[in-house]
Amino acid sequence: MFPRRRQTAACALLDALGLETPVAAHHAAPHGHWLILVLAVDGTALHTALRATGFDALPSRLAPVVDALAQAVCLPFDPRMTARDLALLGETARGRR
Repeated sequence: MFPRRRQTAACALLDALGLETPVAAHHAAPHGHWLILVLAVDGTALHTALRATGFDALPSRLAPVVDALAQAVCLPFDPRMTARDLALLGETARGRR
């Protein structure tokens, strides 16, 4: 249903994020992995850290809809990202949640 490359890259990013990082809809099935939304304690700090590391992260636009997502950050996931970039993205997001 979904391209294998996208699934493989998304799994690598989710592995890099680790089990302790809350990811919205992580266990949804089927999962298209079009958006990787991380729930952060301090979304502004995570957004700043990701930008400083070279990732064009976006603050969640879902915050007004659900208060629980007020600190959410949309990670800049793309299946063409290298394994190194996916690991760095996960490491940066994991360290700043």
